[in-house]
Amino acid sequence: MKNIDALVISAMPEEMAPFLELIQTYNPKPAQSPIGTFYLASRGSTRMALMVTGVGMSACSSALGWALSQVAPKIIVSIGSAGGLARDSRVGQVVVGDEYINGGADGTVFGYARGQVPGQPASFTGDTHMLDSVREVMASVADSFSIRIGQMLSSDAFVTERNVTDTREAFPYGLSADMESHAAAQVAHTWGIPFVSIRGISDLCGDPDDQNISFHAELSDVARRAAAVACQTLQHSKYISLTRCTTQQFSQTILTGALYMMLARRYNLDAGDTSILGDYNLSAESPDIDKFDPDIIQVILGQVAAGKELAQTEPNSALTAKDYDRLRTEFIERLPEDLRIGTFTWPPTSQTIIKRFDGYWNEALSAIGLVPRQGRSRGGIKYSEEDYQTAILAYKRHAAAHDSQPSFAGYSAFAKSGPLAGKIPSGAAVRQHYGSWTNALNSVSADS
Repeated sequence: MKNIDALVISAMPEEMAPFLELIQTYNPKPAQSPIGTFYLASRGSTRMALMVTGVGMSACSSALGWALSQVAPKIIVSIGSAGGLARDSRVGQVVVGDEYINGGADGTVFGYARGQVPGQPASFTGDTHMLDSVREVMASVADSFSIRIGQMLSSDAFVTERNVTDTREAFPYGLSADMESHAAAQVAHTWGIPFVSIRGISDLCGDPDDQNISFHAELSDVARRAAAVACQTLQHSKYISLTRCTTQQFSQTILTGALYMMLARRYNLDAGDTSILGDYNLSAESPDIDKFDPDIIQVILGQVAAGKELAQTEPNSALTAKDYDRLRTEFIERLPEDLRIGTFTWPPTSQTIIKRFDGYWNEALSAIGLVPRQGRSRGGIKYSEEDYQTAILAYKRHAAAHDSQPSFAGYSAFAKSGPLAGKIPSGAAVRQHYGSWTNALNSVSADS
């Protein structure tokens, strides 16, 4: 058995993806596993393991149990998404558990507390050292999003409008609801290992009192926040020494400069007059640029200038996120080999740019003066029952055509990047509307 510093778990690959991105310098590599998806990562004397367990209490317990037969961590950290249970919950918040309760357990007829599994404590607690580290992190992200510490509920049933009132009455201090945290806390307690769960709120349990409040968020967005808080918390903790576990915070100048540069490359423009850039200092803005030779920096500045001039004179010029990433890859591949070793963070990927512009590529294009093509607009979309039915039916037919079983993760990916992307409800919206993914599937038949 390997002694490691930390074991990080999530239910879905989409929840683990941003954490893997954050620790790329630790070279996470898939390792053989008969259950779930398992990774080992190391750098210097630091050792980590990561596991995608699958969704639900049973999947989490069995996968985590197997992982603990392979590695001995100092701390277990659960990351991912959750539903906001408290009335003042807001989408995008990050909740860190200091207490974990099984919201589906009810043995009160036998004298147990509501939420207590017979033979187990009434609740499990989050590790105090990690919670202290979370409090240190809270101040650093206060301007970006809020972090709350409190009680987390877990069960294999979703909290919806039909049962949210009872759940809130039974657990008045509950902040969030998910399907794994309590199970992981129980396994960690059994093995005597400190534990904490860090979850981003992706949807609200029951209609919010204020209908202007955003009801859903993209899984990738809240997973990214949970991963960032987990990384920073581990950095501040006594369990692990992470020398780099944060994404680079690109300035607005760097982001727009990268867009201008790829715009110029998109149209094969000659170098522009750099006087249009004013006091733009590429080297000072990004540590990666310090690696470049002065000649390369001049080429970059010339392309940034050309792109800026084009955006000003031809605002209808086009630059898609796909084109951006293709051109970025071409640029990096043409750099000297010694500059392509390790994690390369400049120019930022299109996903990084999208995240920094509130989740919209069109917002990024507008920031450099281009007129965006028609695309996903801001604001919540109200879907009818027919819309939900049509979306689920389309996905079931899509899954059948690809010989795959329809799943919640599959639908979420289909809604985000399939042929109907931006036109159908998100996975979180479908789950909330029907109460569970199973109910959603059963609401239509593939031959409808």
